[in-house]
Amino acid sequence: MRALGRRSGAVLEGLADAFAAPAEPLPRPATTAMRVDAQRWLAATPVGQRLAVRGALVALELAGRLLRPRVGFAGRSRAARLTLLDRLGRIAPPVDAAIDALGRMAVLAYWSDATVQHALGRVDGSPVATGTTTTGAPR
Repeated sequence: MRALGRRSGAVLEGLADAFAAPAEPLPRPATTAMRVDAQRWLAATPVGQRLAVRGALVALELAGRLLRPRVGFAGRSRAARLTLLDRLGRIAPPVDAAIDALGRMAVLAYWSDATVQHALGRVDGSPVATGTTTTGAPR
């Protein structure tokens, strides 16, 4: 069983884009290998947790389609995704906690990607280059 399907992987990339809000020179989440990294992490988790994460990601995609049938969560703009997440988070505290956990997972997958680390000036685990912030912008 694959840890992430095509749609759930796209939703994870959309979450990373919404929560991490990368700007130039950082790559967009869809252009990184973050989905592969997240699949590797999820493959190592118990089946129940893996199914819960996939189910939550698919639920986010479907929630987006309820509001705009032809455009799911992943196909929305960053601002539209953040608005949808805010609306969903107001439903109940457990929903907000689940969104927060998924967002953190997506951000971790994004920031740990080798392409992102290279854009930050890290090469083979070296520290961020002097004169840059963690976003890669000059100080």
